Amino acid sequence: MPQVALENISKKFRIEGTEISAVRDVSFSFEKGDFISIVGHSGSGKTTLLSIMGGILKPTSGSFRFNGMDIYGLGEDELAEYRAGSIGFIFQFASLLPVLTAKENLLLPTLFAPNGKPRANPGKIAEEYLELVGLKEKINAYPHQLSGGQQRRVAIARALMNGPEALLADEPTGDLDEETEAQVMEFFKKVNKGMGITFILVTHSTELARMAGRKFRMTNGILREEGQ
Repeated sequence: MPQVALENISKKFRIEGTEISAVRDVSFSFEKGDFISIVGHSGSGKTTLLSIMGGILKPTSGSFRFNGMDIYGLGEDELAEYRAGSIGFIFQFASLLPVLTAKENLLLPTLFAPNGKPRANPGKIAEEYLELVGLKEKINAYPHQLSGGQQRRVAIARALMNGPEALLADEPTGDLDEETEAQVMEFFKKVNKGMGITFILVTHSTELARMAGRKFRMTNGILREEGQ
C-alpha cells in the first residue's frame, strides 16, 4: 500500500463568476521515504496540490489517501490531528516568532500535538533537532540574531517536532542565495535519507527539482512525471 495516493484529484475555484481549474484530474502515488519534486511556474497549481495533500484545502473531486486513510472523509478533529502529527510544513518564509528563541520556536508545534500529547522530553528533542541542522550554538538566539539561512534551518527543525511521516515544502529556498540554498537542500536530503521521512518539494527551480528521486512537472493544473 502506498503511503500517499491521489486519485483523479481536481480543484476548481470560482472567481468573479469565472470558474478556474487549478488542479486537473491528478492521479499519482508514492512510497514512504520517497523524495518527490513538483516543478512548475507560478500559477501552475502546484501549491494548490500541496495544500490538498496537507489537509488544508479540500479537493472539488477525487480522493486523497494517506496510509490508506481517506483524509477528506475524516471529521474536523481527526483532520486537525493529521495536519498536526502526520505532516510537517515548510513554507517559503521561515515565519519564526521574533519574541521567541530558536528553541522556543521549535516547541510551538508541540502545543498542537495530536490528542494534546506531545512527544516525551520535547525540550531535549528540540535541542537535538537544532544540532541536526547545525545550529547547536544558536539554541537561545532570537530570529533577528540569525541569518536567513539559519532561520530557514530553524523552520526545518520546527517541522520535525511532532514526528511527521512526511514533509511538505513550498518554495522553501525562494529567497535564499545560491550557497545557502545548497546548504538547505543538503539538510533536506539528510532528513529524507537519515530519518526516512517522505519529502515533497514544490519549486519553480528545475535545478532543485533534479535533486529529487522522482520528478514531476505541473502545467495548467496537469501533473506529469518526468522521465516516464
